[in-house]
Amino acid sequence: MKVVIQVLLALIVLAAIVVFGLYRYFIHVPGKVFPELAGSFTQHQIESSGLQRSFSLYQPDKLSAEVPLLLVLHGSTGTGEQIRGSIVNEFDVYADRFGFLVAYPTGFENHWNDCRINASYSANQQNIDDVGFIGFHDQIYAGNVDATNLKIALGDYRNQEFTGSATVPPLVG
Repeated sequence: MKVVIQVLLALIVLAAIVVFGLYRYFIHVPGKVFPELAGSFTQHQIESSGLQRSFSLYQPDKLSAEVPLLLVLHGSTGTGEQIRGSIVNEFDVYADRFGFLVAYPTGFENHWNDCRINASYSANQQNIDDVGFIGFHDQIYAGNVDATNLKIALGDYRNQEFTGSATVPPLVG
């Protein structure tokens, strides 16, 4: 009887070790390690086509003479802050290194108007002017953004890239 209890106890301990190991291997996701940044991160509201729109801005301590701007567009149902967190502030790290601004605009009700006729979200149904909104770079950093050096990064949103390329070719890089 004593041997049976010891064997059962050993099997329980072994099973617990296996379950813990499987959990760590397949399920456990370690927390993201966010880098130390030298600049400042601010949130802004602007009016665009009669609507209050928002964007976040990362400004490094040291900027180049003609300030380049990177616009990072989130995917559907996301936000500017969400995509910044999901890429672990990686664009901000590059901004610190190379001296450019990074803006994270948020789409209307977290969607962009990608001009698809059959899209069911408000940005498309109300024909929201997102092209006009992402042209807000003249309203940030006291207008010192070099408009010839504007780049757009897309967060898994190929339809917006098509729309932007078709409507404002000089902005899409």
